[in-house]
Amino acid sequence: MASFSTAAVDSACEAISHRLISTGSELDGLIKRVDPASYRVQKLLALSASLSAFRQAVEALRESIRAATAVSPVVQSSLHASLQPCSDASVTIEKEIIRLLQPSFTVDAIEMDAVLNYENHQAANTQLFALLAQILQIDTLEAQDRAFASLNGGQLLETAVTSSQQVIARSRTLGGLLASNTTPLDFAGVHSPASPLSPSFACQDTKGEPKASSGFLATLSDSFRAVTTNLLAKPEPMVIAFCQVAKDGDVRHLKGFVSQGVNLNGRNEEGHTALICAARANQLDATKYLVAAGADIAAKDTHSGQRKPPLFHAAECGHLEAAETLIDLGANIHETAWFGQPFFASVTDSDNLAMIEMFLDRGADPNTTRNSGRTLVIDAIRSGSLDRLRLLHKHGGTITTRDISGQPPLHMALGQNRLDMIDFLLAQGADPSSTDITGKSLLHAALQRKLYGLVKTLLIRGANPNVSDNMGTTFLATLVNDTTADDETGPDLARMVLTKGGDANQPDSWGEPLLCRVMEKGNTKLLRAFLEHRANPNKDFRRLGTLLLYALDHGRCDHALLLLKHGADPNKADGKGRTPLLEALQMEAMPVVKELLAVGADVNLGGTVKPLVFAKSLGNQELVQLFLAGGAQNPTRPAASTTSGSGIEGASAVHFPSEPPGAGQSSQVEEELPPAYSETHSS
Repeated sequence: MASFSTAAVDSACEAISHRLISTGSELDGLIKRVDPASYRVQKLLALSASLSAFRQAVEALRESIRAATAVSPVVQSSLHASLQPCSDASVTIEKEIIRLLQPSFTVDAIEMDAVLNYENHQAANTQLFALLAQILQIDTLEAQDRAFASLNGGQLLETAVTSSQQVIARSRTLGGLLASNTTPLDFAGVHSPASPLSPSFACQDTKGEPKASSGFLATLSDSFRAVTTNLLAKPEPMVIAFCQVAKDGDVRHLKGFVSQGVNLNGRNEEGHTALICAARANQLDATKYLVAAGADIAAKDTHSGQRKPPLFHAAECGHLEAAETLIDLGANIHETAWFGQPFFASVTDSDNLAMIEMFLDRGADPNTTRNSGRTLVIDAIRSGSLDRLRLLHKHGGTITTRDISGQPPLHMALGQNRLDMIDFLLAQGADPSSTDITGKSLLHAALQRKLYGLVKTLLIRGANPNVSDNMGTTFLATLVNDTTADDETGPDLARMVLTKGGDANQPDSWGEPLLCRVMEKGNTKLLRAFLEHRANPNKDFRRLGTLLLYALDHGRCDHALLLLKHGADPNKADGKGRTPLLEALQMEAMPVVKELLAVGADVNLGGTVKPLVFAKSLGNQELVQLFLAGGAQNPTRPAASTTSGSGIEGASAVHFPSEPPGAGQSSQVEEELPPAYSETHSS
């Protein structure tokens, strides 16, 4: 078999659909010109109706092939075998209808066998295409093949192909619709567009004349084609009229048919019973009468592909009163299609809220699951219908069930940017801490989308502030590392996370205190938020020393003051022995120096140079007095030693003056400073 292309099938169906529209328009125009009382005109009306039904089946097949996630080999073969002969037969029918438009046409000249031939073609292909459209909605190849076999797909295929070939063969041998037309049909009048299908679909006739398909069709013998017309279900003439009267709602005539022994459950050319016809036409009196007369309220159609009972035909058409009437008369709202899916699922597809609510009020299950595994609630979220979601939840629909892919409802709503739907789900108890299939929390996802308002809403609703993503990064760490939020929004969100229980002392993904990342970011509001929520200011960078010294090194006196206010150790030195007091003195950051002294900085702690000496070198008498008041000791210089042999016999201490150096004394102080300090601070 040639390679299969869904695009080619779609194009072929589109061509057939356009042909049917054109044929129907021409036929309707013809009918308006003739006597409506003629029996032959009634058959033309039936032919027109079958054209419409056929086109609906073609369009349904188009939609299914576009949306199909799988197409089994059996379905592919069926499409290859049926589409081209169907297209050729449709061309033939259109040409025959055009022949009737000639001025000499009289309705009595119509060959009724040809009309029946055309109806059979359209009915058979309608059934086949409807079946294939339904099968294509099944997700797996094996299930598609099983459905095709269990529903006699092979017989429907043979019947459809044979009926198409009979239309073509009749036009060549016996003639078409006109009794006087006994010569093969001339195809010069109307040309079929070139087939867009793959080679196995394509017609190879260079003269433009349709020909019988090969491949699968070659196995069908001429004798088989001659007898398979009998395989088609022939509607009883009385049933066809009975169904039409049911559509019209004429109860008096319905009674007349019943008194004559009509088959109450017989089906018309569309596969509908009279009760289905009444339900689809919203004929309430006719519906009630037919059920009372004994019509089977559960009898299903034979052409839709789903085999629906009257109740769900009424629902499909949006007839609320008819559906209610049938339920009152005993129709089963829990009925399922042949493939196991409850018909109620298709009711919810319409978004007819009044209809859905009526079914729910009558006991339909709001947690109905489709064959795909998706619940109706998930379907409502996927389709973005908040009203339907509200309705299902009101009647007990579960909003916590995940999709078949594993996605929670909240994440699905976020994927559509439906904040209104998220608000509803949260208000009804959906878990704000839920994670998607990758492990990402809703908080992480909202921050990634810059939905800062949603982040706040989730935290208010109780989302876990310490939740981690699939990489182990907490939300607070993600927020600190975020570069998209402005300098106000980021700190505000962080404060909210911390207020809701976020751990201010947690490490980042590299094991370093998260407060170190906050210090590096340099945002004062963010730092204040962490410190006010018990972040430890005495944590160290792994390589950059203490937080207090980091703030001083970067000239951030306000950060240093915040750290001291919240308990930073004023005497903690780094690996190089640097102390905060000496560093603040070097910066001449007097507010920091004073705060260090106020919180207990050791005025005698230092390396080669003591804080008091440095203060004296600055000539800042206020600081000198503060140091002295805090217990600073004047440094002493070792006295000159006298040696005897290799030992030191003694040393005397020389005290620096207790007052700042006056004139002629600065050089003495500078002698006590190491070169680096002396060069920097000498004047």
